[in-house]
Amino acid sequence: MKLANIIGSVVGGGVALITLVTADIAQAVTFNGSTYSLTTTTTWTNAQAQAQAAGGSLVTVNDINEHNFLLSAFGTTESFWIGFTDQDEEGVFEWISEEPVIFKNWVLSEPNNYDGSEDYTAMNQHTAGGWNDLNGQNVLRGIIEVKTTSVPEPSSTLTFLVVGALGGGSLLKRRRQ
Repeated sequence: MKLANIIGSVVGGGVALITLVTADIAQAVTFNGSTYSLTTTTTWTNAQAQAQAAGGSLVTVNDINEHNFLLSAFGTTESFWIGFTDQDEEGVFEWISEEPVIFKNWVLSEPNNYDGSEDYTAMNQHTAGGWNDLNGQNVLRGIIEVKTTSVPEPSSTLTFLVVGALGGGSLLKRRRQ
């Protein structure tokens, strides 16, 4: 099963650039209230845009258990973008999801902001699971995390809206009689 998301941006002169991103749902995995999948191979910013279009963000790694799960699910040889960045203030890494920073797994001598241009984090750098700050123009796949514990099921939301609408309509009829 495939899930398609459309990402659009204005290029100039009112011309819109639309990118169709297709994610393979069969490759999505769940852990501890979140669903994880991969972006296409792209820059950090575009990977984050794909994650947002899917209803989440690049992954926030909260602890060693989640880190080990990601390594088990996606492997230890390919590098992946994660949602850890110091794009707002050099040297102050934060999760793009705005969750508190509890866990880090930098490799030795990282982050180092090499050439003054490394603001984005990739895992599986130099060692299996190791984190490194990179220039955001590198092209990697990113790990998307969509929180599933706080999102109501679409069918229950629809049912609530329909019941609410029917209930409101019958109250209006009673008042008119």
